[in-house]
Amino acid sequence: MAHKVRTRTTPAERQAQAAALHASITEQVTALRDTEQWERFLTLARSFHSYSLNNVLLIAAQRPTATAVAGFKQWQAKGRQVRTGEKALKIFGYATKKITEEDPATGQELERTTTYYPVLSVFDIAQPDPIDGTED
Repeated sequence: MAHKVRTRTTPAERQAQAAALHASITEQVTALRDTEQWERFLTLARSFHSYSLNNVLLIAAQRPTATAVAGFKQWQAKGRQVRTGEKALKIFGYATKKITEEDPATGQELERTTTYYPVLSVFDIAQPDPIDGTED
């Protein structure tokens, strides 16, 4: 099985991608003013109870027919392999990082935790196939 070579994105590319995702969220919220859209959203949201409102909106915008999503490795752990050429859905993750820095005034090391929201790739259940020899 051929694997796609990963290329690193630049900070500017990540910022542009995040800005585009935020714009999509804004468009989705505006669209929810329509009662029919709101009902469709509520139906979809029931399937994604562990995702934030923003991520449910992003999933709905990118793949309105989505029913269950997981990351590439999560699908593999569940006995499924994402098909080559499938386009990932982009959502925001949540992560924290501990940073140790020296206080210039006292010279003591200070530890602080910072939060960030990386863009993650997930796939709908329609995008992977069962791996041979595993139960679906």
